[in-house]
Amino acid sequence: MCGLGGVAALGGSTLPRTTRPLLERMLATVEHRGPDDVNLRLDDTVSLAFTRLSLVGVDSGNQPLSSPDEQVVLIANGEVYNHEELERTLSGFRPRTRSDCEVLIGLYEEHGLDFVDGVRGIFALALHDKRRNRLVLATDPFA
Repeated sequence: MCGLGGVAALGGSTLPRTTRPLLERMLATVEHRGPDDVNLRLDDTVSLAFTRLSLVGVDSGNQPLSSPDEQVVLIANGEVYNHEELERTLSGFRPRTRSDCEVLIGLYEEHGLDFVDGVRGIFALALHDKRRNRLVLATDPFA
């Protein structure tokens, strides 16, 4: 099970310089949940942290994942059972990794906030949409 962490600035403010050390402390707390990789994505308004336990896309599924233009950033724990089926429904989506969770970015870009409606699987995620200044937190229905 992977570890997720993050910090968001509210009300038009920006994150302080102490964000990186805070995220590093968060990761240290959950490092036992993901021994395969540790990554941070720092931004002015939303910063995300991720520890990875590799199950699918072992070689190329490091997170955070992002859209080709880097405007949508995703961290996710779980498994999307129908990711191949969902990928075929998306126009213009080309996965850049072998992670089953990458399809969530394409679904978000095509379906907006309804992007998890057709997903079969178990997951918890944080998605930062820089274009819309939006942070989306979601889980599967049984989380």
